[in-house]
Amino acid sequence: MDDAALAALEQLNNLAALGAVARAQPGGETGTIGGVVYVASGLPIGLFNQVQIVVADADPDDVARAVGRLRARGDRLLVYLRVGPDDHLQAAASDLGLVAATDERPLPGMALAPITEISPPPTEHDIRRVRDAEGLADFIALSAEGFGIPADLAERIVGPAMLRDAAASPYVGYREGRPVAISLGYRNGPTIGVYSVSVLDSERRRGFGSAMTRQAIADGAAAGCTVATLQSSEMGESIYRAMGFRTVARYRGFAEPPR
Repeated sequence: MDDAALAALEQLNNLAALGAVARAQPGGETGTIGGVVYVASGLPIGLFNQVQIVVADADPDDVARAVGRLRARGDRLLVYLRVGPDDHLQAAASDLGLVAATDERPLPGMALAPITEISPPPTEHDIRRVRDAEGLADFIALSAEGFGIPADLAERIVGPAMLRDAAASPYVGYREGRPVAISLGYRNGPTIGVYSVSVLDSERRRGFGSAMTRQAIADGAAAGCTVATLQSSEMGESIYRAMGFRTVARYRGFAEPPR
């Protein structure tokens, strides 16, 4: 499968996962305007109120309408433009008063195919699929700490609705019975997307980040997925490359200017 096909699967999975979060929120919605998709969760984080471009020749007016929809809701928003296919829309983002996100490094969308080549996590890592309120509480607490958000906001993002979503597979990693790491797999078509990988600072360099990723991928493969995708932080990119992932897309974020 070539990079363009993998990039499309990476984006579709990302939009599916974001859409699941949005639909779990009161008043959350998703929609399509021409070649533009918007996700509106109402959460106070731009990551969960996005506009993405899904065709190569999207109309700038469609971008404006999608941004207008989120602004009318009062959502803090983020427009993601693909480096290359969406370069012609950067002027439109500027005309809308949006500015480049603080991180000027384009966000890499990465893919691994076929996933049968990846090994499962080492057995010495105690990784458990979240199936009950106790495991969910551990996931929420680590999500809040790892991503620097309030616990009540973390619960809105990864609350009980996640356990009822058959496509979602949340995990918590434990060391000596103490929760220290999390990850989330989300299945969409042939793709298992890996999200929310976080490890406590005190537990890094023990292989937990790789193990949590491998667990999500292994379960996705068992469910019939053939491709794994993720969007990487700068810290995690080298880890994922070592696992066999390659960058198939890059995104530039545009947001409202700081108040």
